[in-house]
Amino acid sequence: VTITPTNTVTVTPTNTVTVTTNAPTAPMFGTIDSTKGTYTNRFSVPTILNGLTYAPEDHGEPPGQATEFYSIRKDTSTGTSWFEAIIASTANVTDRFGATSGNFDALTYAADNVGYGPLLFYYLSHDLAGVSTFGTITPGAPGVGVTAPLFVVGTNFDALTYTATDVGYGANMFYYVRHDA
Repeated sequence: VTITPTNTVTVTPTNTVTVTTNAPTAPMFGTIDSTKGTYTNRFSVPTILNGLTYAPEDHGEPPGQATEFYSIRKDTSTGTSWFEAIIASTANVTDRFGATSGNFDALTYAADNVGYGPLLFYYLSHDLAGVSTFGTITPGAPGVGVTAPLFVVGTNFDALTYTATDVGYGANMFYYVRHDA
């Protein structure tokens, strides 16, 4: 028995699908309303920033801006990491100084002297193998600052914060989040 088809059917799609997203096209600085569980994008920031912390004290540029957030961004074209000041009231993001060529993961601030001086920023960075280093950032005069690695702490750290209050593990402690490789 031989079966030979006698009709050929060609199907040509006439419908197209367009997907529109409401996602921002650039990294955003925003707020989270903890009572409503909602977030609001406030303004775009340059490239991807690593770590975000707040410091109530004025740390330089521009003078008199006491309410500033800070972050670190890596310039992928040059490999230089920049310590950034973010002034939420003006949506201004400023390169403060070239930190190093490190791969920064987290940034926090401690007004207390925890052994390295008061009013310092602390960071976690990693090398290509994922080994994490804990260190300090001291902002100085406009365009000047010092990044100082203190010691290796392990691998695969993602977040860092500081509290002077004893929340169950002791006062003046740093807290982190890390993941297994």
